[in-house]
Amino acid sequence: MQPIPKGQVPFYSELSDYAWVEEYRKLTKARDERREVMNEIKAIRKIPPDIGSLMQKVKASYDNYREERVQAIARLIERNRLSKNPLGGLRYIETHQLRGPLVQWAEVEAAFEYLGDKDTIADDERGKRLERLQAEISALDEYIVKLSPQKYFKFNDGRVVCDMRDRFVEHWWGVQMWLCAACGPQKYELTASPSIEQAAHKLLGIDQYISKKTHKRPIPIH
Repeated sequence: MQPIPKGQVPFYSELSDYAWVEEYRKLTKARDERREVMNEIKAIRKIPPDIGSLMQKVKASYDNYREERVQAIARLIERNRLSKNPLGGLRYIETHQLRGPLVQWAEVEAAFEYLGDKDTIADDERGKRLERLQAEISALDEYIVKLSPQKYFKFNDGRVVCDMRDRFVEHWWGVQMWLCAACGPQKYELTASPSIEQAAHKLLGIDQYISKKTHKRPIPIH
């Protein structure tokens, strides 16, 4: 097994002082919190509306349904304005708006008697929760920007390619997961690393990737 040259460790020269570690830990925590809030937003959006909210939507939908039928009939009358029987063709017409029998509002209301109202949410309550969570997202986004100074970004033609810290940490994870003992980013045993690198190994959670499925050890320094 050969060590990884420093030049092949992503952004080693920019990050090997590890002065960025504490700030990066706050960044990853903020990202995790943001992900949790986004999951909560998705979950709230999937909760069915309660009966009251559903009734409002169904009534608006029904009114639209009736309006479409009325407009379709109006077009039929207009086309046959000179006819002695302007509605004579109604029985033959095949349009989306007029296909099938007219559904009465009383029937729609009666259908609600068969609907449950368990594990639902009122639209007003949903809106309040989403507004609060969106405010949390906005605050987290501002915090994440604050923890992401441009000096850690890699650019290409003016566009952000990556956060160098992410690439460096992902590389270290990838190296560590193939070895059964703690290592530095070059595959050397961690005991050979400077104290700041040894501390970073723990603070960045690299120790969680120490493999239990292999007997391969990091490269010792004699």
